[in-house]
Amino acid sequence: MRIRPVKPLTITLNGDLGRADNPLTPISDRTYHTLGGRVDYRTKKLQLSTSYGQVYNVGAPSSVTTYSSHSRNYTASASLAPNNWFVLDASYMKLHLDTVTGLQFFAGTVRPQLQNTYSSFYISNIHAVNVGARFAIAKRADVYLGYSLTKDTGDGRATAIPTSATDPVQALLSSVQTFPLTYQSPLLRLSFRISSKVRWNAAWQFYSYGEMFHIFGYNQNFDAHTGYTSILWAF
Repeated sequence: MRIRPVKPLTITLNGDLGRADNPLTPISDRTYHTLGGRVDYRTKKLQLSTSYGQVYNVGAPSSVTTYSSHSRNYTASASLAPNNWFVLDASYMKLHLDTVTGLQFFAGTVRPQLQNTYSSFYISNIHAVNVGARFAIAKRADVYLGYSLTKDTGDGRATAIPTSATDPVQALLSSVQTFPLTYQSPLLRLSFRISSKVRWNAAWQFYSYGEMFHIFGYNQNFDAHTGYTSILWAF
């Protein structure tokens, strides 16, 4: 359904409901629904947008395992162009995802035994921010400043293995249920128009990646500086 109460404003709503008696696999759509909405406000110099989407699926129960998943996605963006020499863009997104499925495996301290009381959880909460601004200098040069930040907060725990986990099997499963991390990257780019068909570009970008939990104790964090220059020829 689409609603347009005034000319610059558009509201869009959508939804889906589904049922399947005999899904092929446990992760196939069985009992699911989706909900979504979007609001757009557009004028010549300003554009605003926000949206929400949700997907919920309860998979097929079987003699082997069960499965369910739930995702929610929030977005917001803005673009401002007050004149022909300045443009500002900004956006934000949050993506939540959680899944759970049953597990069956053999394990034991004395002799392996079938374990079917454990479940596998995965939880992710990703926040992403992007900001960019373009400035026109005189008539020949453009400067672009940008910054992006992506952060997964996981389920909020401070350690990979909760202190309450006394079962060694559960402790191992808990250590791989969420992966909080942070990634950020600022950017600076200069573009100079030499002629109507030739343009020279120079840029610098910084990358920073950090994990809160390190799988098997391996540290994968890194920082990097990247610079480049190029010539653009239009014909």
